[in-house]
Amino acid sequence: EAKQSKCPNVSRRWKIAVITVLVVLCIAVIGVIIAAAIVTRTPNATLGPPITSSLADNFRGDKVVVIGGGAAGLFAAYTLAYLGVDFQLLEASDGFGGRVQELPAGAFADVPIDLGAEWIHVNPKVLQDLLLFDDEVDVRTIVYQPQTIATHPRNKRRSMNWFRFFYREHKFYNTTWWSYLDEYVYPYVADRVELNAVVTSIDFRDANQVTVQTSDGQQFTGSHVIVATPVSVLQDGDIEFSPGLPDPKLRALGDVYMTAGLKAWVEFDERFYPDVQMAGDLASFLSDDSPVYFDAVFRKPSNKNILALFQVGGQSGTYDRVKLTDEAILQSVMQELDEIFDGKATEHYVMSYVQNWSSQPHIKGAYSYNDYDMAQLIQPIDSRIYFCGEYLNYDDQATVHGAAISGQDTVRRLVLDSSLEL
Repeated sequence: EAKQSKCPNVSRRWKIAVITVLVVLCIAVIGVIIAAAIVTRTPNATLGPPITSSLADNFRGDKVVVIGGGAAGLFAAYTLAYLGVDFQLLEASDGFGGRVQELPAGAFADVPIDLGAEWIHVNPKVLQDLLLFDDEVDVRTIVYQPQTIATHPRNKRRSMNWFRFFYREHKFYNTTWWSYLDEYVYPYVADRVELNAVVTSIDFRDANQVTVQTSDGQQFTGSHVIVATPVSVLQDGDIEFSPGLPDPKLRALGDVYMTAGLKAWVEFDERFYPDVQMAGDLASFLSDDSPVYFDAVFRKPSNKNILALFQVGGQSGTYDRVKLTDEAILQSVMQELDEIFDGKATEHYVMSYVQNWSSQPHIKGAYSYNDYDMAQLIQPIDSRIYFCGEYLNYDDQATVHGAAISGQDTVRRLVLDSSLEL
């Protein structure tokens, strides 16, 4: 009788085990499908007519002043150049690209390193699709699908290699996002770019022109302005608008989330780490609240052992780290790696580099996104002041291609508002 009474429990446990296996298999299949979709996905088509050379034939404006030389501002200026519309691009720093920057090959590694934006989050053919002039993109990319993945919850390393079925994207092989902009976009706008031009005010009280002033007293005028700065610049009031921005616009800007963030790279004389190492558990990784270390030269033509750190988010750990000096950041990184890898980080250390995006005065963060009033955010002011950026793309926020598309869409809207009926 005792043996008979155990049979139902054994049967139930067996059924539970079978169901569990089936659920895991289903999740794995779904993960493969999702990963494949990420690799092949293309950005959604934008609304409105295609950008052709005749789109601005009836443009009634004068000059367009573009503020900000990141991906959004560059592609706005690039589109204006293609349409034959006069423009001036003002960039606050001493170089173009914004958060798209690189360490060239030889400066740190034997391949160029993306200091900021690194991943191509859609099908790489977007690199060609973004271009308007007759350039053929000659850029090699790789499928980025790390094979060895580990977490470190409660001070214990755990393998999570199964996650490779769920994560798959693209990266550049031996180039970077910055070199793409440098070769295919910047040459068309370079002669109309003013570097080290920190904009302090935009005055559009005059019905006939908008006046933009920089910190050194220079003034630039035009019929329209495109504001392509990081949203943090607008949130902090670094640019004074006259008259002031409407309250609905200010509230919408205030709702945009700009993450704190940094990246760092450490070279070692020996490889002792997986392709991806999370400093916390999977949940914190998925919520962007945990440091993530990854092989910086995965599938790249490099002979170096370089582990990169990517840390963004709104939790105290990220906020505390971005407030440190670069030296202190490195110390905290090495301490964290030694805890994860039992002291091997210090033992095999060669050199390092830190890029703290939150400390950059004209950027102040990693990337931004918006879950609220997109319609209000993209609404121009007085049909003369337009806005674009990574946070103003409905489907591809917080990405380089999303920022680029936002810049192009904004120019399309500007010239149509000025000259054409939809």
